[in-house]
Amino acid sequence: MKAEYDQFPIFEANQVLSNRHLNQVFNYLDEQNRLTRSNLIGIGIVCGFEIEYTTSPEAVIRLSKGVGITSKGYLVSEADDIELSAYRSYTLPNDIGYASFEGHPIWELFPNGEPNTQALNQPSGFLNDKALLLFLELKKAPLRNCSPNNCDDKGSSVTVTLRRLLIKRTDLADIIAALNGLDAGLSSADLENQLAERFNLPDLRLPNISVPSTSLATSQQVLAAFHAVFSSSGLAAKVGEALSAAYRAFKPLVENDYPNDPFEGFDAKFGFLNSQPDSAEQVLFLPYYYDCFDDLLSAYDEFRWQAAELICLCGPPAELFPRHLMVGLLFPEAVAEPGYYRHRFLPSPAVGACTEQTRTLQQLFARLVEMVERFSNKPPLTNDATQQIKITPSRLGSVALSEKAIPYYYLQNGNPPLYRLWNPVMTRRGRAAQNLGYRAFEYASQAFVLDPLRFDLEPYNFLRIEGHLGKPYQNVLENLLQHKDRYRLPIQIMALRTGAFEESGTVDLKEHACYFEDLLTLYRAYKREILCASSKALSALLNKNIGRQALSAESRIARLDRQPGTLGALFAEKYQGRDVCDLVDIGEPPLMNAAIRSVGYLYKFEHLLVEDLAEIDWPSLQQNMEGLKQWTAEIEKQREGDETAGELDWKALSLVLKSMLDQCKLEALELIEEELLRRVREVKKKRFLSHFLQKHPGIRHKAGVPIGGTFVLVYHQTSKSEAKSGVSAVKNVAAPALTVEGMQPSVAHTRVKAAADRLKNNPALANDQDLQWLLETVTGRPFRPETAAPSNWQKLLDAVVGQLPDGSVIADFYLPYLCCSDCAPIQFVLPKSPPTFDIEVGCTNPNHQAEVSVIPLSGKAPYRLQLNNQAFEPLTDKPLILNTGAHRMRIIDADDSESTVREIVIAESLLLLEPEYRCTDAGAYIATMRITGGTPPYSVNGEMLSASEFVSPPTASGQTLPVEVVDRNQCSVRTELVFVCEAECDLPCEGLSRRCAYRLWLQAPGPETPYEVVRLSGNLIHFRFNGQNFEIGAEKVFADVTAANLNQSFDNTIGGAIKILNASIEEVLVDEFGEAGRGRLIVSYEPDEKEPFSVLRIEHFVCERFSLEWAMSYGQPAPVFDISVRYSNEPLPNGNAFFNGVILRDRRRNTETRIPAFDCSERNQCVDGEFRRLCDGPDIRPTITFESVGTNRMSFSGGVEGRASPPIIAWIWDFPSARTSEPLYAGEKVEVEFESLGPSARLTVITANGCHYVTERTLLLR
Repeated sequence: MKAEYDQFPIFEANQVLSNRHLNQVFNYLDEQNRLTRSNLIGIGIVCGFEIEYTTSPEAVIRLSKGVGITSKGYLVSEADDIELSAYRSYTLPNDIGYASFEGHPIWELFPNGEPNTQALNQPSGFLNDKALLLFLELKKAPLRNCSPNNCDDKGSSVTVTLRRLLIKRTDLADIIAALNGLDAGLSSADLENQLAERFNLPDLRLPNISVPSTSLATSQQVLAAFHAVFSSSGLAAKVGEALSAAYRAFKPLVENDYPNDPFEGFDAKFGFLNSQPDSAEQVLFLPYYYDCFDDLLSAYDEFRWQAAELICLCGPPAELFPRHLMVGLLFPEAVAEPGYYRHRFLPSPAVGACTEQTRTLQQLFARLVEMVERFSNKPPLTNDATQQIKITPSRLGSVALSEKAIPYYYLQNGNPPLYRLWNPVMTRRGRAAQNLGYRAFEYASQAFVLDPLRFDLEPYNFLRIEGHLGKPYQNVLENLLQHKDRYRLPIQIMALRTGAFEESGTVDLKEHACYFEDLLTLYRAYKREILCASSKALSALLNKNIGRQALSAESRIARLDRQPGTLGALFAEKYQGRDVCDLVDIGEPPLMNAAIRSVGYLYKFEHLLVEDLAEIDWPSLQQNMEGLKQWTAEIEKQREGDETAGELDWKALSLVLKSMLDQCKLEALELIEEELLRRVREVKKKRFLSHFLQKHPGIRHKAGVPIGGTFVLVYHQTSKSEAKSGVSAVKNVAAPALTVEGMQPSVAHTRVKAAADRLKNNPALANDQDLQWLLETVTGRPFRPETAAPSNWQKLLDAVVGQLPDGSVIADFYLPYLCCSDCAPIQFVLPKSPPTFDIEVGCTNPNHQAEVSVIPLSGKAPYRLQLNNQAFEPLTDKPLILNTGAHRMRIIDADDSESTVREIVIAESLLLLEPEYRCTDAGAYIATMRITGGTPPYSVNGEMLSASEFVSPPTASGQTLPVEVVDRNQCSVRTELVFVCEAECDLPCEGLSRRCAYRLWLQAPGPETPYEVVRLSGNLIHFRFNGQNFEIGAEKVFADVTAANLNQSFDNTIGGAIKILNASIEEVLVDEFGEAGRGRLIVSYEPDEKEPFSVLRIEHFVCERFSLEWAMSYGQPAPVFDISVRYSNEPLPNGNAFFNGVILRDRRRNTETRIPAFDCSERNQCVDGEFRRLCDGPDIRPTITFESVGTNRMSFSGGVEGRASPPIIAWIWDFPSARTSEPLYAGEKVEVEFESLGPSARLTVITANGCHYVTERTLLLR
């Protein structure tokens, strides 16, 4: 709304007032009120004015109370809810019309009881196409002029009435369409279209990663699962289209910074995701492409929802809806966009905080652009290998992207860098450098940003883990576990390999004792039982008298006495370390052979049943148990034999062996062995992603882990194509046999393998998922049916994976809980790590030394330190003092475990070089200052530098700019910059001007020489400046220069005239040259008693020429002289030389006297403006000699004592209080004729460099 009234009357006492005056005051004040509402509050329906139409029990329109403002600033208010049940036709007032409604039928609504109205439901369907309006009617009516006592004119009144009107929807649409001619884009249709475009932006969601939870999860499948998120849904294309659509929808907000769509190149950068990658880098970086799109969608949603309803008006046109408000349709469901027919509230920027919101939205959009531009699939890591893997606190869940840490795949080399755009609130507060992120070292200097894990983690619920992709998983695990221990992080970390399950390798049962403690207990119990039974059996056999000598048997065969004639001696003689199977025929009778072999079986249990479950030779134990069973069966067949040997016979031998088998139940050991092998296999399975997915299918990928969760590293490992059979041929057809150290392989079930090969080559079964799962589970090998040739994508994927080193990390996932057992699997437990330590380097002092603190992070105290290959010394808390340069150090802990050698460089002290300044056109200065020493990167006043050179922001000339430089080690140096920019000088002669003294053409009168006649001899002063001629009125300048004024006050009279002359000179120069003419020639009169005579001072620029000339007559009192005066620095008439001075010409005698300017000073007005005198020479003393040469005639000669250097160029003679026959005498020797003799003669000499010297001598005539 624009103001129509820009003035109002001010009433004075006794003023005659008219209706125009009073109406003008009202109109002005009324318009100001309405301007305040429309321009500073807003327009449209502020609140309320909701409509509801019901037909039972009668047709009623209910209108709720509300408030609104029209576009012309009128306040529309309904104080109470109202029910409208009748209507009649409405006619606009004639005197104050309303163009928007003219030509359209309109009906007015009334509450119940209004006469001459119709019910709303008559005729039927009358309301079907109607919309409700609120109209502020202005009706003008004249007041009665005459009353019984007074017939003065009383004027008119305007009645303001709120009318509730109905109008056809089609007519209202025409009114809306007519507003399009305003070209403001602010009609209700325009606004609804804008909102529709914003609200109709596509809603996109990021699909979950779906890694197949089968017995096979290869590296190809893991990477393909990330790619499938894009290729299966065309996600990259949809995101690119959504970003471009967002740009179009919000272009009015961002087009100043982005006149063209900044996402036109989106497809070129990310389009391959819709089909297939083009390079190995793209394939291996697929997990982070997934993360990048997660970021983009979050940033897209954050931007569009904050911007969706941001519509503010600055000075809306008054013509939009000057005195009406659209409330809405009675049947809104009849149209697609009912919002077109209701005036929504459009706040002004003053109440809507639109300016700040717009800046925020522009920053959020710029962040989107920078995220696309700065994403890199080859992000550089830090040079320090120990710092390349980082854990950064962040946020997970329904929080804005602004609240999360900045991922490492976004480079910070934009203008502005991305960290300044990441969080609008922090940027607005000047804290952008406090955004957490992997690359914080590139822009931050505060410890809680560079090392955030040292500080409170309560505000965070997620830890980003980055920098590990492609690294060996053992190194990654070691690094992450050190972080976990150092910062006491409540997370679990594990590593899983890809590929089909393989049983190769060994399992250290001691490291997994909790998995086998119950089996160890059972084993030890059965071991004692078996050894007890075998001991009893041995005693029973060895105590038998075999008829040779009595035996002396112990309970253990290892302690048998070797007495001659005993079975123990015979066994010891024959056994001699041989296997039991070799004791079949030892040259004794069959019964004795059998007895000795039986003792061998029993004796071997003592050696096979060792204490440690992990050290058991299970194949040998199994062979001994099977051999004993078979041997017992053979003895049983000889039970009825009649051969005897003393107390020993076949029946006794059979009873001893059967008793052994019946008492200890050797089958229990077989069950323990089977369970042990099963558990070993389960431990090995825990290393494999395929097994983990079956147990925990809910894994997610977010490039990190929630606090209290499990971080899962996935690394690549090449599977063996052919596998040998293992523990159980039926259950492990393709598995290697070695599951526990020392075990030997068994025979594979070739029929199962052959059957699997036949099924694999059956095309009809290629897509049978159940069959694939069954065969993979049974065989433990990948089941890949031979189908069509692999695609280009599959070929690329196989090629990239084929080049991966074993153990390379290819992806990571997380579980939202700690996993998975109180027993730590092998991949979680690493061998004892060497001690690690941190180094804190202090600031280098002026002596080129710095304090260095060595802080152990792991290992066992106390520690010893070795510095630069010197001897190890105990490590204390006292800092080391090291000189600048490179140093090497390592530590040894109490277990004599050595750390790796670390190198540090002590930089030179931080130093700021002398700044260089340059000035801008705006009068501000910019300083450029190089930084040396310290440890880059540097920050200046909290902002990170990308190089070692600081360029200051433009700073007002003369204003001090404090500068604090902080390096990476928090060393700082402070200085203050200040520079005064000289304004560009546009003065002539580079601003150099000269001011000199010129003899005044009139001299002050004495008591005996008053002025009697002073008059002009012409009407003009001829003024020439740089060759241009001007004329100045002489009468104006010298109007007050009269004999009387000069005699009464010479200085004031001359001073006044010179001021007028100076002003006249400036006037003509400004008229000719504009402002450039001001101050080009300055004439002044400054009387000084020290001067030898009255002088005029003129200042001019040294390269410019001037001339002032006029004529005047004067007498003191007689004779009367008629002279012309010329002050000039122009060349002489002969053109050979310049003369700077005054030329006085006696026009009657036609004689000319030249007196040079003297006592000159120069100044540079472009610099300081201070005058510097040019007179520089030795002091000299003039002398006067004189003699009488006739009646009233005298001859005067001048001289000097000493040598005048430079030479004297003028001799000026004055005779105070004397009357002479000529106006002026000049020369080294003069002859003067006196009309009246004065008391003295005064000589002034002027040298070539402007110095002047004066002497005066009394005249004593003889």
